[in-house]
Amino acid sequence: MSSKRICNVLPSVGTNASGAMGTPLIVLLFWMLAFHGGAQAAKHEQSATEQAPENLDTITVYGESMDLSFEYKLDLGGQNAPSGDGADLLGTIPGFSLTRQGGAASDPVFRGLSGTRLNTLIDGVPYAGACNHRMDPATTYVNPGEMDDITLLRGPQSVRYGGSISGAVNFERKPMFFTQPGARFFASVSGGSFGKLDRSLDAAAGFSAGYFRISGGQSESDDYEDGDGEDVFSRYDRWNARFALGLTPDADTLFEISTERSDAEMANATVHMDATKLDRHAFSILFEKYNLSPWLKKAKVRFNRISVDHEMDDFSLRPTKELTVPFDTRQFIVMGQGWEEKSAHGSLIMEATPDVKIEAGMDYRHSDYDARALTGVDLLLPGPVLIEESRDIDKVPRNDILWFRNLGQYAELTYSASARTKWIAGLRYDRLVTSTGTMHAAGEVSTVVLSGANKRRTQHLRSGFLRLEHSFPKAPLRMAAGIGHAQRGADYWEVYSLDGFDLSRERNTELDVMFQYQGDRLSAELSFFYSKIDDFILAYNGVAASNVEAVRMGGEMALSYQLSREWTLTADIAHVYAKNITQDVPLAQTPPLTGRLGLTYSSGPYSFGLTGRFVHHQNRIHPDYGNTLAVDNDEPTPGYAVYSMEGSYKPNPHLDLAFGMDNIFDRTYYEHLNRSGSPVTGFVVDGKINEPGRSLWARLNVSLD
Repeated sequence: MSSKRICNVLPSVGTNASGAMGTPLIVLLFWMLAFHGGAQAAKHEQSATEQAPENLDTITVYGESMDLSFEYKLDLGGQNAPSGDGADLLGTIPGFSLTRQGGAASDPVFRGLSGTRLNTLIDGVPYAGACNHRMDPATTYVNPGEMDDITLLRGPQSVRYGGSISGAVNFERKPMFFTQPGARFFASVSGGSFGKLDRSLDAAAGFSAGYFRISGGQSESDDYEDGDGEDVFSRYDRWNARFALGLTPDADTLFEISTERSDAEMANATVHMDATKLDRHAFSILFEKYNLSPWLKKAKVRFNRISVDHEMDDFSLRPTKELTVPFDTRQFIVMGQGWEEKSAHGSLIMEATPDVKIEAGMDYRHSDYDARALTGVDLLLPGPVLIEESRDIDKVPRNDILWFRNLGQYAELTYSASARTKWIAGLRYDRLVTSTGTMHAAGEVSTVVLSGANKRRTQHLRSGFLRLEHSFPKAPLRMAAGIGHAQRGADYWEVYSLDGFDLSRERNTELDVMFQYQGDRLSAELSFFYSKIDDFILAYNGVAASNVEAVRMGGEMALSYQLSREWTLTADIAHVYAKNITQDVPLAQTPPLTGRLGLTYSSGPYSFGLTGRFVHHQNRIHPDYGNTLAVDNDEPTPGYAVYSMEGSYKPNPHLDLAFGMDNIFDRTYYEHLNRSGSPVTGFVVDGKINEPGRSLWARLNVSLD
């Protein structure tokens, strides 16, 4: 949100995670060190305590600012192009790819890994999804218009967000502090080709003792056209609304209670059904206390409840076949899944000595899934369906299919060896209990009972990392190198959709290296990683899975060079090489080499930019193998280049107008990470789902402080 002032101040531990590895005893050792350090810290003169922000509408996070090398902070104020959900925002970051399903709900992929390998959080709360076809990846529940910033963790270089195989991403709405009565208002509306219309609102008012905040949005679109002018079945309509009430009796105390509701209908061009219901209810209680003592800097407690009631069918959104005989029949199917999660989090941030900072905490997640299905035959007449009430899935009882119980303990320590050198280490231990009910194949449509039904097992998951960060004295250059290990048990989609209850846990050991350069005109960042994953969970044709050994390596590079006061040149590139060692083949669903080149002109209230995106062909494929969302095709994916342009006009701090054109030359292309199209009456389906053709858009932001 371009109107928001954001203070990117991170907790005093030094990364956006913490952890505990091995057994809970290790966590206790961290705590003992912290309390011992508290006595030591009392002997030292403390720095000035943090003050409340002076400006009424500044969104602030308290803590010591730590420039974290493996975290990527995306300032949403710099985004011009409208974004439908969280995945659209992530797609702008080097290293990210998107797997398209239609017009919305693309699945984000980081360094070739997606799903629960990339932990996704909203306001620090872990999110998953309800649909067994992954029609609702976690980013579906993100309204970009009300988010303040995004934090991306690359690799297993932190443990606060759980065992991060690929990394973690947190979409954040910052709590608010007012020093005197005041209000803030932000509204955004955007429109574009193919009937696309997005509206978002974020309003707050308060005084020194508290505030209330109302936010929400609505987004809709018709079917888009590809570069050949063919319609792609991709229409959607979605909305969300949130209310938060915060109490701030002093500058060091926050108590917030919030509730949220959302729903959506989304056409899906890749499977034989569409999402007709994604009814979400969320409730959260947050308590934060800062500067409790000279050594205890912050205490945090959060409780959350999320429930999603999901339904999908093959007749509500998609066209039906034409009547060819007087009394024709058509089979129909309705499916539904429910997801409910209760979670709790508690953590402490401590300063054992001026050079030693510690964060330690616990997480608990209690996740329940149910499923049901209904099939039948419609008798078609020259008019409406004869017996429509037979489609009512609410008359079908819910079948409790799956339960997860996860208790995690973590700790993370930052040691400043000198003004230019830090050592950061974290450990985490998770106890994951997976229990199943009587699960049936094909999403409860079949009567076949899955092999993993009516079982229970406990897994002990361990994660940890050690990292060195160093700033060079004679150049504006920083480097970081770390080794991390993370473990992950089979998730809902792997246990249920792939019948993978007996799959072994994944274990990723990864080396990450990064260099950052910040000169007067040139800024650059280079990241490299090497990953060895034992018992990687590999899906086969969306119906089965097995464990294999895999190796991955690659990295990203981003450059920005100021040619003059007005002109700036930008470039980035990302590449992943991955191999399935067990079968001696490429690891399926690995993105190709991708790069961007951009040129921007900015002068006063005006700016204009041109960007080219260049994607290499991908011939490293393993047909019919992939992940819970997609598998590789039989043929390599061709490369392509697409160009876009955008401009903006900001006459004052309250108005921000942006406009642009994507796919200027109306190129017909599709992404390598893609699901095969499913036949839809009235639409041309030829293999993969094509991306939108040439499209225009415009956006207006209004902010009042």
